[in-house]
Amino acid sequence: MSELRLEQVTENLIFKWRDAIKDALRMNLKVDFAMEHLRKVARAFIGLMERRKLDDMASGIPSLEGQFSAGKRSIVRYLKCPRYIWMLLKSSLARLSSGVCFESLPTRGVAYARNRSPI
Repeated sequence: MSELRLEQVTENLIFKWRDAIKDALRMNLKVDFAMEHLRKVARAFIGLMERRKLDDMASGIPSLEGQFSAGKRSIVRYLKCPRYIWMLLKSSLARLSSGVCFESLPTRGVAYARNRSPI
């Protein structure tokens, strides 16, 4: 245990050490200190694994922010188009009058609103 760096420890290795220590405890050997050390190693191992997960997530944040801002720009562009706004109002009124209020926004006509000028 003491010769390995934390980066070299694996889950399988921790289980092997645990089994060996438990076998020694069943034989009434005084190895409680080894179990305490193994607990410290296991906690450090779990912390390292979680830290790696956080680092992976943090490295993906800039690309997600770029995608988010691009999506925001396209939404703003569509909302500036009067035909798109009129289409949304008509579909909302139709859904309200039919009693279906929680359907998704219409997709028909969006391509038309994108390709046409506002006037």
